[in-house]
Amino acid sequence: MECSLDRDTSAWRSYGRERQGERVPTPEEEAVIERLAAEERAHSQAYDQHQEAGDPDAEDYDAIEQQLCETLDRAEEKLMDVRADLRQWRPEQLLRAGVLIRLDHRGQVVQDRGLVRPSDRKAGADNTGAGDESPPRDQVATARPEFSEKLLRDLTSHRTAAVQAALVQNPHVALVTLVHRMAETVFGLYGTGDDIVKVAVRPTGDSALGELASEYADSPAAVILGGAETEWGDRLPGTPAALFSWLLAQPQETVLDLLAYCTARSVNAVAGRPRGRNHSDALAEALGVDMSDWWVATPRRYLASVSKGKALEAVKEATGADPTQATAGMKKADLVGYCAAKLEGTRWLPAPLRRCLDQGSDVPDDVAD
Repeated sequence: MECSLDRDTSAWRSYGRERQGERVPTPEEEAVIERLAAEERAHSQAYDQHQEAGDPDAEDYDAIEQQLCETLDRAEEKLMDVRADLRQWRPEQLLRAGVLIRLDHRGQVVQDRGLVRPSDRKAGADNTGAGDESPPRDQVATARPEFSEKLLRDLTSHRTAAVQAALVQNPHVALVTLVHRMAETVFGLYGTGDDIVKVAVRPTGDSALGELASEYADSPAAVILGGAETEWGDRLPGTPAALFSWLLAQPQETVLDLLAYCTARSVNAVAGRPRGRNHSDALAEALGVDMSDWWVATPRRYLASVSKGKALEAVKEATGADPTQATAGMKKADLVGYCAAKLEGTRWLPAPLRRCLDQGSDVPDDVAD
């Protein structure tokens, strides 16, 4: 065990990290694991098959989907519980890794377990493959996602466009964003960082967003970003040498405005899987981005891509009234139109577009000013 009162993160940045290993299962345990894994695969295939080939207009579609989802969740939980019983620190890990106890910037005691001193990292890696920070696949929580990967990419593409559009209009936050990402990289303050700002620069333009975000061309973000692209395209000279000379001759305000546009176009917060809080949330908060200003639940953007139950759930959340009886017997297309009308003007958002507050805001009050 090692205790540190040093607030300089460089003191332990070079440490390796190990995850708990697994003991060898008994023959009986191995047989149970194989059986549960086979059951989990079968239930997963049945669920995927229903989503791909099922008829959303069928009266029992939602009930079957719910039943398959619950059955799959139970199978996954059983398998995870059995594998969790095997987790333990191996003797060789206990000889090599330890605990670092430190005070974080809030004065709270933090315990970092499984750390390996730099002098011990190479030997551990040569002998046991230590240093792999990715937990085994079967130890990762595999709860069935609430939204499909395609829909999540659609929603988060709209969110990326909204953050880009807001950033274009706020050179101060754009400058902070760029410097923050550069400092992350240069000083290694947070590992590799969230990397939602591609400083290289790898632009995320309208063509990329339009392929993923339904009805993108009609969105407020697309209007702002397209207008900015046209304006800068008309103003900038056409060669790198001429561009440098042109920038040297411009007032700082013009350079900062261009910085804001280029930094905005480097943001890529598109995701196909559920996520926790990351830097895109801090950036959205600094910019005051409320996705209700940038996105509306239309049939194509959301309602036609989810089950009847999810569409009705959205109306109930937005209005407080349960529309189940009023929509009984409706075909999917009619129900989608009904829900779209009820949601109009409510500013309702699905979970992936709502503010992520599980870790609180780390944005000072004066940053967005």
